[in-house]
Amino acid sequence: MKLKSQEVPSLLQKSGPPPAALLYGQEQGIIRELTTLFTKTVLKNSQDNADFDVETFFGADLQEERFLTACQSPPFMGEKRLIILREAEKLDLHTQKSVLGYLDHFSPSTVFLAIAGPLESQHLLRKKFENSPSAWCVPFYTLEGNQLGNWLKSQLAQSGFSIAPPAVALLCQRLEGNSEAAFQELEKLKLFMGEQRKISLQEVLAVVGETMILNPFTLADSVTEGQAQQAITLLQKLLEADEEPLALLAILAQRLRRLAKGQQLLDKREEQKKIAIILKIFWKEESTFFNQCRRLSPARLADGLLECLEADKELKGGLLPAWMVMERLVIRLCFLLQRQPT
Repeated sequence: MKLKSQEVPSLLQKSGPPPAALLYGQEQGIIRELTTLFTKTVLKNSQDNADFDVETFFGADLQEERFLTACQSPPFMGEKRLIILREAEKLDLHTQKSVLGYLDHFSPSTVFLAIAGPLESQHLLRKKFENSPSAWCVPFYTLEGNQLGNWLKSQLAQSGFSIAPPAVALLCQRLEGNSEAAFQELEKLKLFMGEQRKISLQEVLAVVGETMILNPFTLADSVTEGQAQQAITLLQKLLEADEEPLALLAILAQRLRRLAKGQQLLDKREEQKKIAIILKIFWKEESTFFNQCRRLSPARLADGLLECLEADKELKGGLLPAWMVMERLVIRLCFLLQRQPT
């Protein structure tokens, strides 16, 4: 059955964990927090049992037999075992069926927790959890506006801090859509405050400042909009944060390929909603994505992909510093993809 994310903590406390649950969506930081809560609840806050009664698998390389055996094995130390499947969206069709089969035959001594990124409405795993009367299916959408502000205040309140409204507004502006980054910034803020418990705008400015949240996908957004100055600033900060140049290159190339594929599907008169499902475009990004599909010419996207290919060769060749290769690529892509004067 489908639940709201805010219902989960109280239900865990009141009824205990279900036989199976799926936590999926954009807010991976909040999902991580609830995974910890699930673990504590199943183990009854006894970390001594974690080495024996918690087992973790990953969707991309799930070993079917080992997974099913783990799900059916009795607990060793506690009352229940916890089986965690991370990156469930990476399951192939065959292993998806194995997981779906287990949902028809729960082990009474096991709690199965599946964790995934965004899943389309017709995804088999999502539909199965939603339709199961015993399982929980919990989406985590991007927190915005008052939702994000209330969540930030509640996180700080749990540690005994209060925060002024202007400070909340600034945090919301800096951290929207990135709960992973939010946890890190809140921890820094709490350490900075020391014994002082009332957080003002000045303290938030001192810790979070005017810096942008580092996000490779924000870099791709800036590049596809042709915003060269912002893109270079983001690139420099990402490289300073030890992001791999090849990984950043892969994200940029993937964005161009998705735009090219989107153009092809639009040319075939496919509906935008169907294209968004095929290409896994988040609903908030659909308008920007399709505007770019229509604005950018296929020739410019093709030239951009050639630039990515050349940068890949240069990075792997090692003759030039990686930062120089990436800066040159970003500048060239921004020039290619910038809005043309009308």
